[in-house]
Amino acid sequence: MRSGYVFIMMTVLWVLFGSGCRRVNDTIYSHYADIPADGWNAYDTRCFEPEITDTTLYGTPVSLTLAVRYDARSPSGEIPVRYDIADENGDIRTDTVRLRLFDDNATPVDPARYGICEHTVTLSHNMPLKRGLSVCLTPLSGKNSSQGLRNVGIKIDCNGSDSASR
Repeated sequence: MRSGYVFIMMTVLWVLFGSGCRRVNDTIYSHYADIPADGWNAYDTRCFEPEITDTTLYGTPVSLTLAVRYDARSPSGEIPVRYDIADENGDIRTDTVRLRLFDDNATPVDPARYGICEHTVTLSHNMPLKRGLSVCLTPLSGKNSSQGLRNVGIKIDCNGSDSASR
């Protein structure tokens, strides 16, 4: 009787541990920061310092993506965003992307769900994941060009899958 109970408990634990360690998707980090309703001020930097709990992922190639959520009813102009990617070794990569969220007819370039669209731009593809990673995003235009922007954030995918390219 006791050995049957032990066998059942070991089987249940094995199933729980086996399924608990599986990743449902390849996103290992995703976080957003809110943007004020009247727009994102020029040089108002939003920084992200991802904490990766699975230390076996360090050194793994990842895809780093900028993600923004915006109101489909608030056409905005092109939004230039500077990004700085740094790690604990002091290696810093700086570049600029231009977010174009609406076409010439003031139609969102991304499908809307409940009036909100999400746009992504890959900042780095197949970048080795390093400790002490930080990503800072800074708009280089005034509030007027970013009205309707709801959130800005980053995603890190461990499979190196590509999102929309810049």
